[in-house]
Amino acid sequence: MIAAMLVFTCVDAAVKVAGSFATTGPLLLVVSIGSLLIFLPLLKRNGEVFFSANVFHPAMIVRSLGELFAWFGLTEALRAAGLGTVTAVMQVQPLVVVLGAAVFLAEPVGWRR
Repeated sequence: MIAAMLVFTCVDAAVKVAGSFATTGPLLLVVSIGSLLIFLPLLKRNGEVFFSANVFHPAMIVRSLGELFAWFGLTEALRAAGLGTVTAVMQVQPLVVVLGAAVFLAEPVGWRR
């Protein structure tokens, strides 16, 4: 957890510095290319496939668009808000998702979830 917060703090600083030079779109492109360069060798090492026909399933398209929207929102939040605020929102987000699943989807929620 400490290492994750260290990396998140470094990302926050990098986004704030880069955000003063570029808009969100190019920033997301650079981060995506960097992520690809990091995770592609890991995929190959583990024998995973990079591309699958499942990406054209409607549920995957909706999920991908949701993740893109969330990443755009997170980048904008990092540019505009303080690190403490963004960290607090990110830490409460799983609780809100579980609350939404319990209220709107009638999912059972217990101490193990």
